[in-house]
Amino acid sequence: MDKGEISGTILHYLSGRVEHVPSAAFIVALFFVYNVLSIFIQSSSGMAVLTMPIMSALAGVAGVSREAIVNAYCYGIGLMGFIAPTGLVLPSLAMVNVRFDKWVRFIWPLMALLAALSVLFLALEVLLQRG
Repeated sequence: MDKGEISGTILHYLSGRVEHVPSAAFIVALFFVYNVLSIFIQSSSGMAVLTMPIMSALAGVAGVSREAIVNAYCYGIGLMGFIAPTGLVLPSLAMVNVRFDKWVRFIWPLMALLAALSVLFLALEVLLQRG
């Protein structure tokens, strides 16, 4: 991405979009970005290598600390680990003879609660860092 100057292009485009976004809205949106990316990129180290250079630079533009970026990353990939079919979920469910759709129905309320708490804590972290 660096040799093809893709990172710089993405960063230039997104920095103009992020510049006037409130920091709490930015960190919450980033949490959901990591939720979506976690479905496709199951490697946590691969996700970090791919996204952290761009997100840490955007953090400065949005007025968000790098610690908050790392928290959004951890919360996002951790939450999707419950249902990501490319991880260990499917083999584990097969061992105990539970269908994936049944698992998703079971885990959905917990995931909603954890997502709400994650959004709350991320927004509070960013709002309190300013004060």
